[in-house]
Amino acid sequence: MLTTLLFTRHGETADNAVKRLSTRPPGPPLSDAGRAQARELARSVADLDITAVYSSPLRRALETAAFVAEPRGLPVHAHDGLRELSVGELEGRSDDAAFAHLDSVWAAWTRESRHDVTAGPGGENAHEVLGRSTAAVAEIVAAERGGTVLVMAHSGVLQVLVPALCANLAPDYGIENWLRNCQLVRVETDGTDPVGMTCRAWGPLTLPDPAAAPLVPERPAPDAAPREGAADAAAPEAR
Repeated sequence: MLTTLLFTRHGETADNAVKRLSTRPPGPPLSDAGRAQARELARSVADLDITAVYSSPLRRALETAAFVAEPRGLPVHAHDGLRELSVGELEGRSDDAAFAHLDSVWAAWTRESRHDVTAGPGGENAHEVLGRSTAAVAEIVAAERGGTVLVMAHSGVLQVLVPALCANLAPDYGIENWLRNCQLVRVETDGTDPVGMTCRAWGPLTLPDPAAAPLVPERPAPDAAPREGAADAAAPEAR
């Protein structure tokens, strides 16, 4: 019995727009632009039979999730395992040096398997982020077998979580294909292997079945839209 997980990132906040790192709860609310994105997300999934909605407990994620849940009469289940990764002492910064440091952290986690590196002094490491987030997904799958579940989270955690879950994605696929606000990632699982899921679509991209080698990152063209974070650059929740 297949369960479909629709992972998505919350709508934009004022901190996103000015590239400010904000990973601590409760965090900022959605901006006007973020609410417009959340309404568009709700419209884009209006025809889907979504059976449950789960969210990070941060305010921006809960607000975005409500746009999808409320028209269906569904509750939003807050799960702490889906919160954004902590950047420790980098919280509140918006300078290039902070983002450059986080770029090096992504590389250490996804290309060098150095999972003990922290996302900033006092921040979380990959063991901690993946430990809590994969456990959250396992709980969701166990509770919602056979359903279609919207999972609302954050770019920082999703960029490392979804490739870790999916057999057809390379570990660094996420950091080379940053999720925009309210962009959807569709994952399917039969529930038998917590890290053997299949990513069917990443944003606008439809992905192939798992093969001998996982899908490698798509390198964006020089004139491609910027990544999330620096109102789309390279770090969590400036996203």
